[in-house]
Amino acid sequence: MNDEEKSKEQLIEELIAIRQKRADSGSQENSDDWSKQNEIHFKELIKIKESLEVLVDERTRNLKEVNKKLNQIIRKQKKSQKKIRKSEEKYRSLFVNLQSGFALHEMVFDQEGIPEDYIFLDLNKAFEQQTRLRREDLIGRRVSEVLPGIRNDGVNWINLYGNVVLTGESISFESYSKVLEKWYSVVAYRPRKGQFAAIFSDITERKVAEENSQIFAHAIDKSIDGIVITDLDGKIRFINNAQLSMFGYTASETIGKSVNIFHDFEHSNYPNEVIIPSVKANGFWTGEISQKRKDGSTFIAMLTTSVITDSQGTPLGLQGVIRDITEQKKLESQLRQSQKLEALGILTGGIAHEFNNLLSPILGYTELLIGNKTEHDSERESLDQIQISGIRAKKLVEQMLSFGRQSLLQKVSLNLEPLVEETIRLLKNTIPSNILIKKEIENNLPSILAVPDEISQVLLNLCLNGNHAMPNGGELTICLKKENSSNLNLPKKQIQGEEYIGLSVRDTGDGMNQSTLDCIFDPFFTTKPVGQGSGLGLSVVQGIVEQHKGYIEVNSKVGKGTTFHLYFPVTDEEVKPLIAEASNEPLATGTEHILLIDDEPIINKLTKRILEKLGYTVRDFLDSTEALKQFSEFPQEFDLVITDFGMPSINGKELAKRLKQVRDDIPVLVITGYGDLKLKEELHQWEIDDLLIKPFELKQLSTIVRKVLDKKSIKTE
Repeated sequence: MNDEEKSKEQLIEELIAIRQKRADSGSQENSDDWSKQNEIHFKELIKIKESLEVLVDERTRNLKEVNKKLNQIIRKQKKSQKKIRKSEEKYRSLFVNLQSGFALHEMVFDQEGIPEDYIFLDLNKAFEQQTRLRREDLIGRRVSEVLPGIRNDGVNWINLYGNVVLTGESISFESYSKVLEKWYSVVAYRPRKGQFAAIFSDITERKVAEENSQIFAHAIDKSIDGIVITDLDGKIRFINNAQLSMFGYTASETIGKSVNIFHDFEHSNYPNEVIIPSVKANGFWTGEISQKRKDGSTFIAMLTTSVITDSQGTPLGLQGVIRDITEQKKLESQLRQSQKLEALGILTGGIAHEFNNLLSPILGYTELLIGNKTEHDSERESLDQIQISGIRAKKLVEQMLSFGRQSLLQKVSLNLEPLVEETIRLLKNTIPSNILIKKEIENNLPSILAVPDEISQVLLNLCLNGNHAMPNGGELTICLKKENSSNLNLPKKQIQGEEYIGLSVRDTGDGMNQSTLDCIFDPFFTTKPVGQGSGLGLSVVQGIVEQHKGYIEVNSKVGKGTTFHLYFPVTDEEVKPLIAEASNEPLATGTEHILLIDDEPIINKLTKRILEKLGYTVRDFLDSTEALKQFSEFPQEFDLVITDFGMPSINGKELAKRLKQVRDDIPVLVITGYGDLKLKEELHQWEIDDLLIKPFELKQLSTIVRKVLDKKSIKTE
C-alpha cells in the first residue's frame, strides 16, 4: 500500500472519529465551524471514495488480467499433461508391443562397488516370449535367483552390463545363451544412474540359417562334382573348388565371366546358346557335353542345369552341376568292347570246337599213314603237306581261342628281355630300312606268368602296326621296365600286385584321332584298305593281355605317333607246361584196359585205333549214359576212362564225378576241343586227372595216357 492510499484511509478514520465524538457529546457548539469542517471532510471523503473506486477498478482489472494469465497457464499445463499422458501411453504401448525384448534393470554392487548382480525393474511381453520367462517371476528379483546358471552361461553378462552402468557407454553384441539355449542380439545402455536397459532380439533362426549356410557352402565346396551358379544370362556368380580344379582356373579368372569359357565348341553338339534357352523354357537341362580346360584339353562331362527361383517362383539365376565322366565313358566303352568280345568269344569257342573235331581225324589219320610210309615213298610228300596244313589250321584255332580269351595253353615263368631281343632280330629282317628300331630295356627284370608264343604274337602285332603307321619311315621304340602299381593308372579291380612289367611299343607315325582310338580294339575294325587287314590284330592283342591278367592303354595324337602300353603282373612262380613237349623217344605203350567215350564217331574210331596201336585194349561208346552203365556193372574191368568233355547227355565233368562215385580210384582223362574249360589247377575239384586238347598228335596221346596210368600205379603201391 502506497502513502497516498494510507493518507486517505487516515482521513476517513479521522472523519469517522469526529462524527462519533460529536454524536456522543450532542454539543451544537461551533456548528457552523463543524459544518464547514464537515463539508470539507465530506468533499475529501468524496475524493477519497472516487480515488478508491478508481483504485478498485484498476486492481480489479489487474486481477482479471492475472486471472486470465493464470487460466492460460492452467490450460497450457492441462494440454501439456495430456500430451505427456499420450506420450506415456504411446511409449508404453511401444514398450509393451516392441518385437524386441526390452528389460529395465537396477545394478547391485558389492561393498567395494563392484557389480555383483542386477534386479528386474520392468520388461515387456517380447522379453517374456524370447526368454521363456514370466514377468511375475522376474520383477523385483535378482537375475541370479531367476537364472541360477547365469554365471556359467558362457557370457559374463554381469560384467558386460556393469561396465555399461559404470561408464555410461552403450554396447551391442551377439551371443549364445546356454541357459536359454538361444542366440541373441543385444543392445544395452544406461537410462539413469545405477540402471541399465537391454534390448534383446532372438536371432536363433538366423544364426542356425547362417550355420546351415556355412555347412551347405562347405559341402558344396567339398563336393566332388563341379557346381557353378550364374545369372540368367550365363554370367558366373559362384563356382566351387571342384569346378575350378576340374577346369584348371582360379575363382578370379571365372567370376563375372560367361560359362562359355568351359565349353568345347569344336566337339560339343550343345552350346550354351542352346542349353540356357532350354533351361529357361523347361526349368532344367541334362546331358553329356564336351568341356574344355584352361590348358586346352577336353573331357566328357555330365551336365545338369536348373533354374534357381525365389519363394514366389521368380527366376533368379541358373545352377549347373557337372561331373567328369571321361573315365566312366572309357569304362563303358571297355564294357561294350568286352561284351562284344565275350559274344564273339563264345562264337569263336564253338567254331574252334568244330574245327578241332574236323582237324583231329585229319591230323590223326595223316600221322597214322605217315607212320606206315617210308621216307622215300611217293605218297609221303603229299601226306607231309596235309600234316603241315593241319598243323597250320591247329595254330589258327589256337589264335581264335586267344582272341576269345579261352586259350588253354599253359603259362610259364617268362623273362621278357630275351623274347624282346628275339623279336627285334626278327623285325630287322622284315621292316623297311627307313624305320629305325630302338630298344630301351632295363636289366635284371623279374618274370611274368605267360604263354611265350602269345606274348611274342602280341609284340609282333604291335610292331607291325607301328610299321604300317610310318609309310615314310620313322622310329619304332620298344621299352621294357619295371613299374609300381601305385604309379600306374590301373583300375582298382584289375590290380594284381605291387609290381608290373611295362612293355611299350612307340612309333612316330601318323597317330590317331579320338574316334579311331575308340574303335581300335573292336573286332574287324581296321584303317587299312580293303584286303590289307583283317581287323583282328588288336582284338587278339587285347584278348591275350587280359587273359594274362594284364592291362593295356593307348596314347596317340594325330601327327605325333602312337604308344601302346602293356602292363603284366610279375611272378616268382615256376610253372611247368601242362603237356610235355615232344621228344625223339619212342611212343609210350601199354596193355591196360581203357573205356573210351566220344560222341563223334570218326574221332571215336580214330582214338580207339591209335590206342590199340599203342597196345591197349579199348571198349568204346558214343553215349556217356551207356558207358556209365557199363562201368557200373564192371568197375574193375577198366584201368582208365577217356571221355570227351562236350558229351550231349552227361558231360565229361559230370561223368568223371559219377565214375568216381562208383570207383574212387579210377583215373579219368578228358579230351576237349572247347576253349571254355578251366586250367589244370581246377581239374582236381572236378575229379579229373588230366586234360588233352584237340587236335592232338599221336605222341601227345601216348605220353599223357601213360602218365595218367603210371600215376595211378604209384598211388596203388
